[in-house]
Amino acid sequence: MEYSNTIKITCKPEHLESYFYQKMASEGGNKGFAKSLGIHPSTASRDKTRIFKLACQVVSEYGLPRHVVSMPYSSTQDVVITNISGEEIRKLIDMLEHLRLPKKEALRLKNDEALECQIECCT
Repeated sequence: MEYSNTIKITCKPEHLESYFYQKMASEGGNKGFAKSLGIHPSTASRDKTRIFKLACQVVSEYGLPRHVVSMPYSSTQDVVITNISGEEIRKLIDMLEHLRLPKKEALRLKNDEALECQIECCT
């Protein structure tokens, strides 16, 4: 298994277990859970604690494959960088400067925004 292609789960297995219990309770309870697994409800009731605990420990330890998890598309992502030196910050800013629009493009956009602002103020 390739670990570089997995999504690391950062919460404790107990939190996952609690989430799955709540999800199971809200979507049919023990009978619905047993039916989805194809087992008798008494077996599900007896074994669900062990099943959830082991499954959550495995997911927490190994993560999830990227291709089986649907992530909501977002054009922006918040990134928090900690424990970084001043020199590394300067290098990062220099690298990000290259991602900006060319000066002519930025100037044209700025002029268009100013024109729109004038039109809105005048009307």
